[in-house]
Amino acid sequence: MGIKRKLFEKVIKYLVLIIIINGELLAQADTIKNIIHYGDSDGKVFPVIVDKNKLTGLSYDISFDTLDGSIIWNVDRTENDYNRTRVLTNQQNLNADDESPIADGIQFRVLDAPFDFKGFDMISNANGPVTETIGYDITTAPLDINAYSADWYRDVAIGNASILNLENGMQAAGGWFFIVAGDNTISDHSTAVSRFTRSGTNSSLLKQNNYEIRFTQRGGKAWMPFTSENVIDVPFEIWYLGPNLNNPDDDIRMMPWINDDNANDIFDFHLDHEASGNSNDPYCDWIYFMMPEPDARPGEFAYEASVARTKPPYDSVIEIEHLARIVIMNWNQHQSGGIENALPEVGTTFRIRMTVPITPGKDIFKFTAPTAVTVKEQNTLPLEYDLHQNYPNPFNPNTTILFSLPEQDHINIIVYNMTGEIVSFPVKNQLYEAGSHEVQFSGAHLSSGLYFVEMNASNFRMQKKMLLLK
Repeated sequence: MGIKRKLFEKVIKYLVLIIIINGELLAQADTIKNIIHYGDSDGKVFPVIVDKNKLTGLSYDISFDTLDGSIIWNVDRTENDYNRTRVLTNQQNLNADDESPIADGIQFRVLDAPFDFKGFDMISNANGPVTETIGYDITTAPLDINAYSADWYRDVAIGNASILNLENGMQAAGGWFFIVAGDNTISDHSTAVSRFTRSGTNSSLLKQNNYEIRFTQRGGKAWMPFTSENVIDVPFEIWYLGPNLNNPDDDIRMMPWINDDNANDIFDFHLDHEASGNSNDPYCDWIYFMMPEPDARPGEFAYEASVARTKPPYDSVIEIEHLARIVIMNWNQHQSGGIENALPEVGTTFRIRMTVPITPGKDIFKFTAPTAVTVKEQNTLPLEYDLHQNYPNPFNPNTTILFSLPEQDHINIIVYNMTGEIVSFPVKNQLYEAGSHEVQFSGAHLSSGLYFVEMNASNFRMQKKMLLLK
C-alpha cells in the first residue's frame, strides 16, 4: 500500500504536509492543489512546480490509454474552448518519481494505485448501518506483532458510546481486529499482505474487488479441509461483491474454508492472541475466502452446489482461493466485559476493500496551473492557532503533539482520559514564540485506551483524540 502519513517538518519557513511516494518525500507546498478526478481509481496525480517562470495559468487534462498492453498517459493544455495542445504524449511512468516528465514548468507525477488492501470496515451491526468512520484504513496492531487491522476501533456491544456520541452503541474502547494468521515474523504491512494473498499469487483475483463477512441469523456452511474434512455450521456468510459496491445483482456467495486452529471441529474464538497484552484477546479459527467454482453465477447457486458435495475432492481447480488466513480477534474482550467465545452479533457486516488501479478511458485528472506572476513565497509564520493530530496515532507509548501559533502566547497542553480526568500536563502555562512547535508525550504510565489532548491559549481551545495501545 502506498503510505500517506502526516509528519511534522520543523522548519522556520512553514508547516507543510509531506507525502511519501516510493520512499521519496514530496512537499505538498510545491504541488498544485485542487486536482479534479473523474473516475473510480485510487490513482493520484501530483503536479510539482519546478520552474515558476514557465507557469501558464492554463488548464491541463491528464488522460489514460493503452499501448502494447501497457497503460500510457497524455497531458493536454487548454488555451480556450477551441484550442488544445498536447504537451506530453505516451508517457509510461506511473511511479510519481524524479524521472517523471516536465512541461510548462511542471513535473507531472502520476501514481497508479499499487495492489493493496484499501480498508477493513464495519458497515453495520445489530442496530443497523454504521456510517461514521473511527479508525484507520490500515494501522498496525499493538506491538506490531502478527496483526493488521483497519477500522478495528469499532464495537458493537455495550460501552461508553454516550461520552463520544458514537452511533449504534459502539464502544469507545475494545473492538474487532482483522489479523493475518502466522508467526511473529509478520511485523510489517507488506508481509501481512503477502500472507493474505499467498505471496501475491491471488493478486489478480483480488485486484479492485470487494468482499463482505456477514454475521446473519441463518449463518452458513464451511469446510474443514486441513483437519476433519467435515462440513460445519458457521455463524457468517462470505460474499464477493466485485468492483461495484452499488450493484448487488452481481454479488456471489463464497464457500468458506476453515483452518481449525484449536482442533475441536467447530468455528469458535479461543484465547489468547499475542498481538495484545494480557490474556483477554480471543481470536477465531483461520478463514479462507473460496470462490465455489470457476465462472460462478451471481447469487447462491455455486455456494449451494459446493455445500451439496459430500467429502468432495476440494482443490484449487474446483474452488478458487481469493483470500487466505483471515482471523478476527476480539480485542480486550470488549474491555473485559465480554466472554471468551463472544462472536460479532447478528447484523454485523465487515467489508474488505481492495485498491482500484487506473483505468484507461475512465480516469481523467484536471487542474489549473498558477501563473508565473501570481506565485508568491509562502507566509513565514502560521496564520492561525492550530492543534494538529499527534503522530504516531495509535501510539505505544510515545507520541508527538504538534501545534502552531500565529503570535507569542502562553500555552497549556493537557491530556484527559475518557471520564474527563486529567492524566498528564505536558505543557503548563509555558510561553512560546509564534511558529510551529512539537511536544513529546509518553503514555508509559497509562493503560490502553482513548485519550484526549487539549491545547489552551489566550483565545483558543482545541481537542484531538489519541489512542494508546499496549
